[in-house]
Amino acid sequence: VQQIVKEVLLRHFVKKEVKENEKAGVNTGVTITDLATQRTIFGHDQDVEHFAASINKIPVALLVLEDLRAGTLDLDQIMTWQESDRRGGFGVYDQPGSPLQAPLRDVLYDMLNRSGNTAVRIVVNNALGGAAAVNARWEAKPQLSHTYLMRVDANGFFLGNSTTSDSLWAFSELLKTEDEPATFMKDALSTNIFT
Repeated sequence: VQQIVKEVLLRHFVKKEVKENEKAGVNTGVTITDLATQRTIFGHDQDVEHFAASINKIPVALLVLEDLRAGTLDLDQIMTWQESDRRGGFGVYDQPGSPLQAPLRDVLYDMLNRSGNTAVRIVVNNALGGAAAVNARWEAKPQLSHTYLMRVDANGFFLGNSTTSDSLWAFSELLKTEDEPATFMKDALSTNIFT
């Protein structure tokens, strides 16, 4: 009974927020799912593409997880980047004078925990082969059919678009397995500065 009351209150609150957003001209996509049962509690415009911004760091992390499991990446391998790769934001590597080299573990933690903009650029360009390679891998996954990076130039990109359905699938896949890389990522996300 307590769970039912919580869900009713949650649905009421979210419906109200969606209505206020749309009254203000803000399109809102929402999917709230009980990850234990895979039951959708609330959904609105779940398959409508929206600018995803930092939410697309989750499917980026999913590709890293796949490569860690395949042995093509290692959490302890050293990533090196240029001053010109630095982007503003809340991440450690976003700050002026921050290091230009770190283990993938630290870069990935910065991307997931502090939502580091430089960190995602390092991961995409230096660990995953660039925005075009990331887009190609996402295109090969039907569950990420609306998720992509918007390329600006050879090394530059915006985090692009996605849907709440795509994002939820990527998040669920990230949480699905209990191994060392997945546990590392879950721990980074569990204390995210925006949680």
